[in-house]
Amino acid sequence: MKSAIFLILFFWTAGIYAQPVLRKNEKEVFSFTNIEDHWIIIALEKKERYLVVRYGSGDQVLWTYPKPKPDSWQQFDYTWYLRGGGAGNVALDLNSFTFVRDSTSYEIYEEYSAADEYTWVGWRIQEKDKEIQDIRGRPKTVSGMMMTLRDFEVFNREGEEP
Repeated sequence: MKSAIFLILFFWTAGIYAQPVLRKNEKEVFSFTNIEDHWIIIALEKKERYLVVRYGSGDQVLWTYPKPKPDSWQQFDYTWYLRGGGAGNVALDLNSFTFVRDSTSYEIYEEYSAADEYTWVGWRIQEKDKEIQDIRGRPKTVSGMMMTLRDFEVFNREGEEP
């Protein structure tokens, strides 16, 4: 009986302190996991008030950037490049979502090459004065499409090169 009560209390308190990957008022834009089962997700508030990135492992959120607030859009940059034409023209679809958190630069990427007929996903991390770490994701775990960020005016700066 005591062990049953302990288990109930343990899971109840764990649920109170656990941060959900997505809040009820958010939707997923893009996510994937790496070979160590760490995941990263770009989440959008359903009324498009804010954008956040969460990183974690299993059901545990290790960090969220930035705190969900309306000016969060200004913390991110999204660039893309699209070259059509199939394998003969080495068609490309390159997507890059970047931000700086605690003096560390992050880039979440999705890159497709028709020549290889393959999509690479991952995140690159560069701490000050250190080499870039390229953490490859597993393409089969991708959910959502980073290219949906192309629709947001905040990322469409006329006249800028991608």
